[in-house]
Amino acid sequence: AIDYKSGEQAFRFKLHRPYPKDFEKSTDGNGYFCTAGPLAIPGKLIVPTNATDTGGLQGYVQAHDLSNGKRLWAANMIPGPGEPGADTWPGDSRIYGGAGPWIIGSWDPDLKDYFTGTANAYPWNPYTERDGRGAGNMSNDGAAAVVAVDTDTGKVPWRYTVVPGDPWDYDAMQVPMLMTIKGKRTIIHPNKTCYIHYLDAKTGRYLMAPPFCDKITWAKGYDRQGVPIWDFPIPEEGKEIELWPSLLGGTNMYPNAINHKTRMMYLATREVAMSWVFEKVQIVSNVRNLGVAFEVLPGGKEIERAMRLDTGEEVWRIVTEKAGYSGGMLTTAGNLTISATRGGEIVVVNATNGQIVFQLDTNTGSFSGPITYMSDGKQQITFALGGLPAFGSSPDDWQVSDGSMLVTLGL
Repeated sequence: AIDYKSGEQAFRFKLHRPYPKDFEKSTDGNGYFCTAGPLAIPGKLIVPTNATDTGGLQGYVQAHDLSNGKRLWAANMIPGPGEPGADTWPGDSRIYGGAGPWIIGSWDPDLKDYFTGTANAYPWNPYTERDGRGAGNMSNDGAAAVVAVDTDTGKVPWRYTVVPGDPWDYDAMQVPMLMTIKGKRTIIHPNKTCYIHYLDAKTGRYLMAPPFCDKITWAKGYDRQGVPIWDFPIPEEGKEIELWPSLLGGTNMYPNAINHKTRMMYLATREVAMSWVFEKVQIVSNVRNLGVAFEVLPGGKEIERAMRLDTGEEVWRIVTEKAGYSGGMLTTAGNLTISATRGGEIVVVNATNGQIVFQLDTNTGSFSGPITYMSDGKQQITFALGGLPAFGSSPDDWQVSDGSMLVTLGL
């Protein structure tokens, strides 16, 4: 923690956790990391900890005292012994089951619950000790899930698994958005699956999951219990398949937005397929690999979508015929929705109908959402831009600068 006036350190606390192996002697040892900033709530700092794809140590959400950094509690994303869902992890597979929160979640001040999406089950290959979908069809609860944490106690009142036994790396790490719909506090969770999951925030009960992508081949939808209607046979090891969406998902970790006035949500989405092959898990450079070989295929496109909050139906879209996601969505009470394409073209639209009112090409990659604030009585919007447009094996459709840039617009 840093004093924002002086820049001096206020406190420092190491985010260590007990390690289940002798780290110095292990041939496949790795530790935790934080891929998101913390969230401050009254009296506590909420910190996600993750190790999902670097060895699979199970994920936690931790709370720390705001005054000195002392850890108050740690909530396990994967159910432990005695918790509902613990039997969905054979043997000790939960210890290395992944499910770490990649990004920050959301907090409801009335329910006093923190809601987070979680990463995929580990290893990605279900034909392993976790016995996931296509193998023993264990649901591996808590991975690729939405998890609620009581911030007073650190206990987990419920977990909803979005992709049971996840065989496709469809982790559900996106930020759960909160809205009151028909008098019920509701979680709205667009995620990699190309479906928008609506859940009762108090109980975790599944409400509905309308689709938002044009092409989905892994599932036909969700049944009334909130279980996927699987539509693609899980291949055996060594067999290559093509699947929609790719492991990057219909939407990824880039922020989506809700506008209470238009009663719409605005999504940063992508349409693209992948090739996928399960392979044996091996230890490479002191880390167990994922058990999968994949490629994000050429031909994708970026789409910014406006969806009705109450139904999940699409109202308008803006299509960019290149692969990628917007860096994130921002919407204002003044009826604007603002984003930047993966290639750094800033687009401001009418939030109700999607009509473009302003564009600016920065020729710089966009990997984060804009922010808005008041300065000297005037509203401004700032973008932090920079980075390579391509991810992993995905095609590089954007020939833009890989430098960094701050761009501020006045309203």
